[in-house]
Amino acid sequence: RTISHGFLAPFYDGTQFSGTVIRLALGQVEESIQIQTALRNTSDCCQVNATEFCFINATYVSTTGLLGINTEKDATILNMSTIDLDTIDDRLRGFVGGFAIGNYAYFVPFFDGRDPGHVIARISATNFSKDTIQILDLSEIDKSLAGFFSGFGYTSSITGQHYGFLVPHRGIYGPVGGINSQLDIDTWDPTRQNTSARGGDRTVEYYHGKFVRLSLKHNFTTRAVDVLDLTQIDPDLRGFAGGVVIGRYGLLIPYRNRPGEDGYFGKLVRIDLERFTVDGILDLTRYQKISNVAEIAGPNLRGFIGGVAWGKYLVLVPHRNGLRKTNANYRAHSGAVVRVDMNDFSLSGIRVLDLASTWRQQVPSTPDNELRGFLFGFSAGDYVYL
Repeated sequence: RTISHGFLAPFYDGTQFSGTVIRLALGQVEESIQIQTALRNTSDCCQVNATEFCFINATYVSTTGLLGINTEKDATILNMSTIDLDTIDDRLRGFVGGFAIGNYAYFVPFFDGRDPGHVIARISATNFSKDTIQILDLSEIDKSLAGFFSGFGYTSSITGQHYGFLVPHRGIYGPVGGINSQLDIDTWDPTRQNTSARGGDRTVEYYHGKFVRLSLKHNFTTRAVDVLDLTQIDPDLRGFAGGVVIGRYGLLIPYRNRPGEDGYFGKLVRIDLERFTVDGILDLTRYQKISNVAEIAGPNLRGFIGGVAWGKYLVLVPHRNGLRKTNANYRAHSGAVVRVDMNDFSLSGIRVLDLASTWRQQVPSTPDNELRGFLFGFSAGDYVYL
């Protein structure tokens, strides 16, 4: 019997940043095999005068089998279990997404209630207990390795090696302590209270581009970590929000690389996961309007959160681009869904559908300008859901 599980990564519960992981038993598959074995004799014959003589010259064993598979849905509240990661380490809270690979589920640190998150947690997917929780503190390598926005797993098609990847987003910067400072002189206060008596909170948002790879053949230690600083290739490559695997490539979703309404960007990055190198950069904002039917000009194509893989296509989920003057209904949030053909990673491989201004195949069919500001999505069958 095989049981499949889903995991919910804890972020914020309405009052504080949470560390409570939920595991759901989504269903179970039972396999039964029936084997039948038969003996088969073969013989040779010859005829002498009018009489035929036969004798057995071999015996063969013939085996046939029947495989039966029964799938049963099992996602009920009775099959839900929880673990409070923060009872193991108080920094294990405030995650954004995660991934499962091998026998483990991994949770991506974003913000733990005080610091930009820098402690990765993993737990056995099958033996879901506190005894199987392991942590990896990235600040032991570099204090700038914090504040990630989702991640994904990948198994090498060449070596079979398992890898995990963390998508770079943002941390904080203090005038004295620098990146991810927690010095009192920078007056950091996680509650944003009582800072005026000390001159105010002087920390600012710091968007980074340090893409982290975990080589999971090693023990869960700092030896497993490699870093690719994307800003060394292009200073705009920072502040991504989500990633998608298609074939041997990882696609990093462009969201925001500096504070302010003009900080949203549209440079999609394709990483060769086998070589851990940048394979290509596609600036979506250079796209030109090619049709008056459900198309939109390139400058609007920025500020996405999450993407969906469907066959050879990547679909980017629109969130916010800050362009009130050109968005439908003059809103800061965007409804422009972008599809990129991975076999044509260029401007000619882009198609755009502006949900906020497109007529629909339903009743009523009129455009709905509230179709904007989505977070992540998924595909099922021939459809993508936002």
